[in-house]
Amino acid sequence: MAVEWLARHMQETCGLNVDVEIDSQAEPQSEEIRIVVFEAARELLFNVVKHAETGRARMKLAASPNGGLCLTVSDEGAGFAAGDPKLEKMDASGFGLFSIRERWS
Repeated sequence: MAVEWLARHMQETCGLNVDVEIDSQAEPQSEEIRIVVFEAARELLFNVVKHAETGRARMKLAASPNGGLCLTVSDEGAGFAAGDPKLEKMDASGFGLFSIRERWS
């Protein structure tokens, strides 16, 4: 799966070690969904590299009870509070957290 390649790529290019867990029931059914999952995972992992001040992250792709997918990227680095003005700056360019939220809604 492309997100496994992405995890290896992030380690090779950015030094970010990504633990990947993929539910066997979480295979995206269409190319469009695979692309959205990949883009969201990439953006979230780059945010870890840019903002979290850590060298380790976890990415999990699971089937949700309603038949959809749930992508979770987590780390134990520097966090931010809801409503933090830095979030607006993060969304100003690139795919951004806002775009991820819109495409997954």
